[in-house]
Amino acid sequence: RKRLALARTGGGFSRATWREFAEMGWPAAAAPESHGGLDFSAIELAIIAEECGRHLVLEPFTACGVLPARLVAAIADPIQQAARLPGIIAAEQIYAVALSEPGARGDIDAIDAAAERSPDGRWRLTGHKSLVVGAPIADRLLVVVRGIETGGTAAGWSLYDVPVKSAGLRLEPYTLLDGTPAADVWLERVVLEADALLGSRGDAAGVQQAIDEAI
Repeated sequence: RKRLALARTGGGFSRATWREFAEMGWPAAAAPESHGGLDFSAIELAIIAEECGRHLVLEPFTACGVLPARLVAAIADPIQQAARLPGIIAAEQIYAVALSEPGARGDIDAIDAAAERSPDGRWRLTGHKSLVVGAPIADRLLVVVRGIETGGTAAGWSLYDVPVKSAGLRLEPYTLLDGTPAADVWLERVVLEADALLGSRGDAAGVQQAIDEAI
């Protein structure tokens, strides 16, 4: 009954509970030791996730803990990692990953969201992301878009760090069947500074590896 009541109230997510997770080292589990993490393998992460499932935990440990940490560690350069991973580990910044799209049907090669670079070096993101788990309670999104256009086709993927309160970013929140908060996300020419791009454009080879591990 307590879980059902929580699920009906804002998706049931609690920042206080998330901070308790941080005290136990759960957000640190997927982060590299070089930035204060524990660098657990998929086996240890699965043990934590299994217990979350056993007790019907409403906080999205895998979607907002494992996947963001793995993506940042795999794709961002060392300076970018140092600026983001400690906040994830300490539960000071909650990230959600905007990957899937209505037309992609789970196929990362079919994503249509794109980033255009303006003459002043800033980025403009456009696209529609669906089923972004944790988006309604996140501070920032890691948005996966098409890579560099080459001969009419996109080469690889690019990853951007986007504040949820950015102008032009719109959320349509909802609750999944298990009570987890999620949302569709519209990016309507969202303007980002040059350093919002993590790693290199069109070279986010670690995206699929991080997704596979989270699954």
